[in-house]
Amino acid sequence: MRSVGTLRAIDRAFSVPTRPQTSFARPTWAVTTIFDRHAKSDSVNTTVRRDLSVSYDRIGNVHASQGSLNEALAAYHAALTIRKGLVGLDPTNTVWQRDLSVSYDRIGNVLMNQGGSLEALTAYRASLTIREALAGSDRTNVLWQHDLSVAQSKVGDAQARLGSLGDALGSYRASLVIGERLVGPNSSNPGWLRDLSVTHNRIGDVQASQGNLSDALHSYQNGMNIRGLLIKSDPNNVAWRRDLAVSHARLAWAYRTGGRLPEARHYLRNGREIISELTQQLPHLVRWKQELGWFDREIAEVAQ
Repeated sequence: MRSVGTLRAIDRAFSVPTRPQTSFARPTWAVTTIFDRHAKSDSVNTTVRRDLSVSYDRIGNVHASQGSLNEALAAYHAALTIRKGLVGLDPTNTVWQRDLSVSYDRIGNVLMNQGGSLEALTAYRASLTIREALAGSDRTNVLWQHDLSVAQSKVGDAQARLGSLGDALGSYRASLVIGERLVGPNSSNPGWLRDLSVTHNRIGDVQASQGNLSDALHSYQNGMNIRGLLIKSDPNNVAWRRDLAVSHARLAWAYRTGGRLPEARHYLRNGREIISELTQQLPHLVRWKQELGWFDREIAEVAQ
């Protein structure tokens, strides 16, 4: 029987690599420097200050995409400082409050990538507190409700990384409840449907880590069912087809861990077929070939 830790191997095999970019960060810093000087000379102009925070966010995004995490963190902290100042001027401004929660989220994302799960959890909880207040103030605002669902999920990610599996499961389930409520009247929103499938997968990962393979299989199947629906609505969507292959990989892992090799082979072959089609469709993408190789190795191991 294989170790539950093999789930991380699946995550590594199907992670999206950062794309090298070299031509954007420096010009953006130059523009931000101009904004920064203007903001300092006109502290009353809150529009300029918010624009400056957005510029720092964009700088952080570029650095993060390049893998320059320390630089990204510095830019996100600069945005956070500005946004704290704006919220201090007017705590009732919901746009600024949401901006502040986004800053905490982005800082948390970088910290998670750096291995600082405890610090990330602190940032995610700060975001969650803001989003709980916003969502509670207007339950008809679906954007704020979705934000809250995302915040719960991010808290769950950090808790799972720290090994607090019970807490993580509670956070993911809180996210799931909100997501299911939103998807009901908004089933045409593909982004929210995909988020729901990801939450099912995360719940399944925690259940598997707790040794509850039957519950994990149920969660993985729920996630795969949603992804199947998405593909029916857009059969040519490459990202959704790849998501479906990942669902097959997780189901195969769970069945193999439980000693049910015929089912594991079934899902591995189905997942391989999807990635093989993507490889033929986009042969220049090395990632597809690497993922195809992962399925081939897993199939070979199960056949032994």
